[in-house]
Amino acid sequence: MASRVTSRKTTRSPTVSRRRCSSATTTRRSFRRSARVPPTATAPDSDIESLADLSGKRVSFSDRLSTSGCLYPLYDMKTEGGVDIGDLPEGTGANADIEATFAGGHPASYELLANGRVDAAAMGGFVPGIIGEDTFQENARLFHKHEGLPRAPIVVSTELGDTASSALQQAFLEAPETIYLGADGEADGDDEENPDDLWFTEVREADVETYRNVIDVANELGVNEDIFQS
Repeated sequence: MASRVTSRKTTRSPTVSRRRCSSATTTRRSFRRSARVPPTATAPDSDIESLADLSGKRVSFSDRLSTSGCLYPLYDMKTEGGVDIGDLPEGTGANADIEATFAGGHPASYELLANGRVDAAAMGGFVPGIIGEDTFQENARLFHKHEGLPRAPIVVSTELGDTASSALQQAFLEAPETIYLGADGEADGDDEENPDDLWFTEVREADVETYRNVIDVANELGVNEDIFQS
């Protein structure tokens, strides 16, 4: 049975899992954007200007399986910067040209940079908004962005039949805007005013091809199901 995925238009970046998932139902959209631009940052006074400059440096990542906070930055370091990433992200990185640290979250990766514990940090593009633009710019300078990373999917189990999968997909696609709002029913405030709003604003139909680039990046980095066992 083919599985389905719903992709949300959103601001976060979970990785597409190839386990028990063969097709996508929908993709999330956040504030009318269906793609993300994950950045890599360094200190404002750093001499790092490009990915190639990361060789021999300390670099933090959000999580080993984060698309925006690890996989795409590593892929770009390898393919664009010519940096030897060794057995990262699955391995220890002992044979890599960078000293990698996995912070356990996107803001945490930024904090390592802000506190001077790393020379560069990969993170989701939403981090400046969480930290505050002024504070972020006091501690970090963006020097690389990857354009066009698709938004995170909503995945339906392959154990469901086609009828149930299609029904779930249509439920998301045809749902009213109010399902994304908080208890106050308002959508015109910021996160502090509407903390219970969902972090995506609509969904649209998608399939595995929507995430083909993510799968290709994972394959290039040698990421497979074994990483879920570690």
